[in-house]
Parts: sequence; structure tokens; C-alpha cells
Amino acid sequence: MKIEQQGFALIQSIIATAVFAILLIALLNYTQYIVLNFNQLYKDSTAVRVLHSRLEKQGAVGDETYSEEISSIGEVLRYPEWKIEQTLTHPVKYCTESMASLLISRQRFSLSRWYCSIGEHHVSGLSF
Repeated sequence: MKIEQQGFALIQSIIATAVFAILLIALLNYTQYIVLNFNQLYKDSTAVRVLHSRLEKQGAVGDETYSEEISSIGEVLRYPEWKIEQTLTHPVKYCTESMASLLISRQRFSLSRWYCSIGEHHVSGLSF
């Protein structure tokens, strides 16, 4: 009388366990990669939002010709290693360029906005 095998053999169980362990490690690495990329994208989008709100707070400046650089490190920022600076220039006669830059650990983000008027005081300005 021949005895039939019931269940898995030892070698089959070891191979299945090894394949499962390799797949689990790959899945954990992939999850870590996704989380790190999400954190980087979140930080980048937060930086752009900070710069955009900084430009929105800045109004059009008068018609004097000057170039000014303001370093506002004292401003409350989301992360302590962030450094923000804003530059106001008058590159053309009736326009003011407001540029905000944010430096995050060797990566610089910059946004700029131009405020222009025709030169007549009763005409509202144009910004883009």
C-alpha cells in the first residue's frame, strides 16, 4: 500500500517563504520610495504656496526708481531651515518687478510678479 503525500514538502515551503520574503522587502522599499517622493512633492508645493502668498501680500510700489533686497528671515515659516528673500526692482519706466525667492537646503524656488501702470494716476495698475 502506497502512502500519498499530504500537504507541502519541506523544500516547497522554504521556496515559498523565500519568495514571500523577497516580495515583502520589495513592497516595503516601494512604499518607502512613494512616501519619500510624496514628502518631497508636498514640501515643494508648500514652498510655492508660501512664495505665492508672499507675492499676494506685496502691493504695487510707487514710481521711484530703486532696487531693494529685503531678507525676512524673522518671518514665521513652516520649516526653520527655509530662507526667504524678496527683491523689488524697476526694470522699465512704469513697471515694478517683485520677486520672492525661497531657499530650501540648496534648492531655490523663485516666483515673480510685475506691477505695471500707464503712468496716469487715475488708471489702475496691471499685474501679471
